[in-house]
Amino acid sequence: KKLKTATFSYEDYLKQMQAVKKMGSFKSLLGMLPGMSKLKDLNFDDREVLKVEAIILSMTPRERKEKDELSMTRRKRVARGSGTSIDDVNRLVKSFKQAKQFFKNIPNMKQLEKMFGG
Repeated sequence: KKLKTATFSYEDYLKQMQAVKKMGSFKSLLGMLPGMSKLKDLNFDDREVLKVEAIILSMTPRERKEKDELSMTRRKRVARGSGTSIDDVNRLVKSFKQAKQFFKNIPNMKQLEKMFGG
């Protein structure tokens, strides 16, 4: 339900990433989804999920819950705390926004909720 509304936060994003990680590799998951088998050949590194976890866990609880953009000083601090680069943090922020927009526009959320245990 949070995916469809504006209440989707970094904490929710982290939970979704962890749920995906428990299901197996991202490539194998793509192969199971109808119409996504072609994407299986993309060069996706499962270590990216670990990087995303490190970045989000380096945010303060307040930052994880906030819907506002992280300032550049906060992004630098999060990058230092997670052992990643500012570019990595920026990519996470961008992919978070894209995921939020994607889920907001999906007409049949019931199927997705079942898929991701929601």
